[in-house]
Amino acid sequence: TYQWTGPGNFRSNMRQVKTPAFSGIYTVELTTPNGCISTADTRVELRLVPRITALSSTGDSTCVTGVECINLTPTVFPADIGQYTYEWSGPNGYTASGSNPCVPNATENINGVYQLVVSNGECRSLPQTTKITVFNTPEKPVLDGNNLYCVGDTLFLSAIISNPSTNWRYNWKTPGQFFQTLDPTLIINDLENSNEGHYSLVIENGPCSSVSSDSLLIEIAEQPNRPVILPLPIVCEGDSVRLQSNASPSFNYIWSGPGNYSSNQNSPLIFPVNLSNAGEYRLVVEAGSCRSPISLPARLNVNAKPSAAEIAPSVERICIDASGNSIEICATPGSLTDTATYSAFSSTGQLLGSTTGNCIEIPGMTLRSGINNIYWVGNSNGCLSDTSNIITITADTIPAELANAGMDIETCD
Repeated sequence: TYQWTGPGNFRSNMRQVKTPAFSGIYTVELTTPNGCISTADTRVELRLVPRITALSSTGDSTCVTGVECINLTPTVFPADIGQYTYEWSGPNGYTASGSNPCVPNATENINGVYQLVVSNGECRSLPQTTKITVFNTPEKPVLDGNNLYCVGDTLFLSAIISNPSTNWRYNWKTPGQFFQTLDPTLIINDLENSNEGHYSLVIENGPCSSVSSDSLLIEIAEQPNRPVILPLPIVCEGDSVRLQSNASPSFNYIWSGPGNYSSNQNSPLIFPVNLSNAGEYRLVVEAGSCRSPISLPARLNVNAKPSAAEIAPSVERICIDASGNSIEICATPGSLTDTATYSAFSSTGQLLGSTTGNCIEIPGMTLRSGINNIYWVGNSNGCLSDTSNIITITADTIPAELANAGMDIETCD
């Protein structure tokens, strides 16, 4: 038979016993059927199981830049007087054995659940966890984009940053207005003068904000009005014509026209005008980087110049005192323009006659005595031809003296 005794009035006659643990000496007395008695005892020492009563970290919505260390701090009962070992584990294979370890080089990559088990050598605590949540502090952004715009343009600014996150918010400070975007770009359509001024950006990541960017001064200029080209006259081939408009002379001018014509002069002169210059001309003016709408077209009409005649006289000498005497001057076939009227002139500019045909008949009495140089000029729609070749006509007159053969005489055969 078995007879157990121990602390706390423990009694049992079972061979194997289970009892609430108390520190002290447990004794068993064994009696055989023959009445032989044997005793034995054992000492039991009780140790408390460690209990983690609190677990915290410095990584509760903390802003980090990659150089910080996030501390893990437990509270254990009974208090640690050097009897415990610590087993830490966490994301990305993190382990530590100190009582108050640090997670170095803190970025959002360290976020997650960290677990601790405390041991006193024989007894292990239940696991306890804490969560680290840190936020990367965005770097100072650098603004990129044009700083000169025209009224009515679309503003486009972007931020130069490395490793942006989809969770970031972009807070744009503009003249008199605030914008928040989900990506590092700012677009403002139909710019007005009130949009001129300083622009800056702060990037927000949860509770953490970047340093404000350097400000960018945006300048907005008025767009010039559509220029009006002054009416163009009808000109003749070989004439000159000047292009003019109502735009300010302070603007930059961009003229365009037929045959790839271009000019940057305010009022360009076309000379001599060729038939290829006929057509529509347009104008755009610029004030700085602001360009006006293109003008309505202005048409230049160019009339062709008649061809120069090649002429020859019917005679080169004529008696101008004889009644009814005249001279006919004709053009070489094919040398005239069919639609032109040709006129004959003396060297003094006297009009001697005109024709729409090939010949002009000049009365002798219109010529002056002596040498007469005569040429033709053609006219078609007000456009004059070059002068023809010059012909020379000699005009004779009857002498004023009467012939005197002396006294009449009579003779016989």
